[in-house]
Amino acid sequence: MVGMGEVQASEVLRSESGDDTKDRQPEGKEAVIPGWPYQTDTVALIPYDKAWPVFPDGVLGHLYLRTKQDGLADIVFCGGETFSFDWFVSFFADTRKTVSQIYCLKKGADLIPIGYCWVSSASGQDGARRAPFGFLFFKEYWGREELRDLVMLGLAYWFEVLKIDVLHGFTLADNFLAQNFARRFGFTDVGMVPKLLHRQGDLTDARVVMLEKDTFEPRLKAWRDRHRI
Repeated sequence: MVGMGEVQASEVLRSESGDDTKDRQPEGKEAVIPGWPYQTDTVALIPYDKAWPVFPDGVLGHLYLRTKQDGLADIVFCGGETFSFDWFVSFFADTRKTVSQIYCLKKGADLIPIGYCWVSSASGQDGARRAPFGFLFFKEYWGREELRDLVMLGLAYWFEVLKIDVLHGFTLADNFLAQNFARRFGFTDVGMVPKLLHRQGDLTDARVVMLEKDTFEPRLKAWRDRHRI
């Protein structure tokens, strides 16, 4: 299944055989989202269901290729799925199950996708909604100050727009980089589950982190006050 405006599988396969996606990185137009609350002067969070007018040439193929080229698929997607273009598109284009957003840097009037995040299979009534989540930034942007702002925007969107009350994240037990990064936003380590995830065909242990809306709201208010948004 290919989402509206997405590149066709044949184009992606040609790219996988040698094209450099960094040389043809898609750019979106900021002017498409005037007054959008989930942005700062330097970054913007674009929900996938709003990405078609922002990225008219499609963006899922680009996100898939960058994830694969950066060697991040085996670190982030550890649920036992076979990481392929078809799987990636079907997962993110199925907006009934997966609600995803694109992390973007602003460059003049353009938006440059530098990563993405998502929640999937949210369950529960208002006031008691929970969801697993994930996020990914392409390696060339690691360490940039703007990443913190993008994560804050993503969390705010999930809690405010999607009405999520509790987020749970699952990382490889030895993925200390992701665990430490999550703690910066108020996530707490709630334990380890043996043999929950997959790595290179084998079952492996997972760390579980959690963040509640009520815990995050004071941190979000302070961040917004600093940015005057």
